[in-house]
Formats: sequence, structure tokens, C-alpha cells
Amino acid sequence: MSDGNPLRGSSMTPRERMDLVFACKHADRVPFVPAIYEHKAFLLNKTPSEVAQSEDLMVNGGLAEFDTYRPDLLTVGLDVYNVEAEALGCKVKYHGTTDVPGVESHFSSIDGLVGRNHVDPERSGRMGLFLRAAERLHQQLRAQVHVRGAVSGPFSLSCELIGCENMLIALLEDTSTAVDVLEIAAQTCGDYACAFIKRGVDAVIFDSRAAPPFVSPSTWERQLLPCYMKLTAQMRQAGARHIPLVIGGNTTSIVPVLIRTGATQFLCDWGSNFNTWRDTCAGITAPFRANLDARLIHTGTVAAITAQTQALLEQAASVPGFILGTGVCAYDINPANILTVREILETRALKGS
Repeated sequence: MSDGNPLRGSSMTPRERMDLVFACKHADRVPFVPAIYEHKAFLLNKTPSEVAQSEDLMVNGGLAEFDTYRPDLLTVGLDVYNVEAEALGCKVKYHGTTDVPGVESHFSSIDGLVGRNHVDPERSGRMGLFLRAAERLHQQLRAQVHVRGAVSGPFSLSCELIGCENMLIALLEDTSTAVDVLEIAAQTCGDYACAFIKRGVDAVIFDSRAAPPFVSPSTWERQLLPCYMKLTAQMRQAGARHIPLVIGGNTTSIVPVLIRTGATQFLCDWGSNFNTWRDTCAGITAPFRANLDARLIHTGTVAAITAQTQALLEQAASVPGFILGTGVCAYDINPANILTVREILETRALKGS
């Protein structure tokens, strides 16, 4: 791995920086955690499907991400919501283009899922590929950065298993189907997460389909919260140090429920109320990440990206536990756009602002 990145003047390693921020203490600067998944393939001049099916390419993609952007956290994942669904028997479509793989067929009923609720993370589908890649990256980079494994959340996985419309109807009608699918999903997510944890790698839970208005606060309270409390308890028992929960979209209305899930780090996505997340996380001493607008990072000018970054930092730079992030970076995003944000953080740190 080269050492030619000009943006490496900070006094702390990413790992040291995040250890302070996880404890809601101030570090040498605000951490930067861009959401890079399929963009890993771009950095290798490969397609997302190629990287998603190769342990070596996944490792090389993580190294390229760290070398190019020096993120303060490194997440191993690409087509995040497919992995558990594929392990349970859904068919995933891979492409020879730059499209991201996706679930091609769902189960037509709960009957097809019966008996599938105990996957073997070491051998089911591509789970082992990501587990081994995460362990290899952890071994190579552990002194410098925390490596984490991407895991689907119970609701998003349920949607992949039986289809979003079917799952939403099941929730609204409060049927046994919703209970059964969520139980299978939560068990699968938990088993996969614990397999990462046993390798010394924390797991990040991604569940963006669970954001309002798709899932209401009352539905969260009644049907999703019990699943999450069970999931996070399982992870904690396995030795989880941190349990980040990533739900994209406007989550302002479900903040009071999310902080009861047992997660220890949260996401204030672009469009959510920053003050609500800031005040809530301060009250429970939990770190949180706030995202810049993903569309702006992908297609905006350097001037516009700079302006939005500076504006968010004016709100957040002095907040203990604050992490600056992006929405998911598209495959072909210009690396200069991501580096613009990081350079702003470095410059502010050097100026002491």
C-alpha cells in the first residue's frame, strides 16, 4: 500500500480518533466516514459483481479505499442487502456492467422459508467470503483503523425475502407472517453479525427500508423494536464493542424508538433533523454520524460540496461524538468530490477551528 496521500497530516490514526469519538470525546478533528460500497469496484477498475463474488478483490477494494480516502472507519460490504437473502435461498442477479447486484426472486410465501432460519455463516452463500475478507483486512489494518462488517437489518432482509409490498401488507395487517419473517430475519442477521464479532470485527446494521414513511413510529414500537432488542442483545453477548445502526432517510420521527434498540451509534441522514439527533445523542452519550447530501457529493461542484460541508460543520464541529459522512457513494463518483470533504476537515484541524 502506497503512502502518497497528501491528506495524512493529522496527529492521530483513524483508530485512535474513533476510540475517542466512540466515547463522545473530542479528537484532533471530526472523523470522516464516506459510505463506500460499489465504489470499491471503481477503484479497482472492476464491476461491482466481480468484487462482490471475490474474497481477494474485496480485500483489495478495502485496501484501495483506505489508501485513497483514509476513512476513519472501514466497512466490508458491497451489495449489502443481498448477502443474507442469498444465503437463505433468494436468487441474486449479477451483472457484467457497473450495475450493483440485486435480488432477482423472492419467496412466494412463508412456507419456503420454514427450516431456513439457521444459516451457517461460514458456508451459506457469500457470507464466508465477506467474513474472511473482513478478517484479512482487520489483520492488515488493525493498528490503524477499525474494520467493520456490513449486516442487513431485520426489516430490510424481510423485504428481500418476501418482497417489500408483501412485507408491508403483513405488517399493516399484523399477521403471523410478519412475525415469522421478522423472526427468521433477525436470527439470520444476528448469526451473521456474531460471526464477524468472533473475528474481532464489529458489525454495522443497515436497515434503510425501515425508515418512515414506509414504516411508521407505531409499527417500529410494536413490531420492529422487539426484534432489534433481541438482535443487539445477541451481538453484545458475542462481545460486540460497538453496535452502529444505519437507517437512511428522514428518521426524525422514530428517534425515540431507535435509541431503545440497544444500538450504540446512530445515523442522522441528510433530510433528518440535525438538532433532534444531536440533542438526543448528547442525552444518552452516544456518537452519531450526519450525512451530506449524497446527490450533491455525486454530481455537485466543488464549491457546492464545500459550502454544504462547511455549513454542517458550523453546526456540528464542537459536538462530542460527531462523525461526518456521506450517503452511499455511487460507483462512478469522482474521487475528488470525496477528497474535497476530507481536505476541509484536515484544513480546519490544522487551523484549530
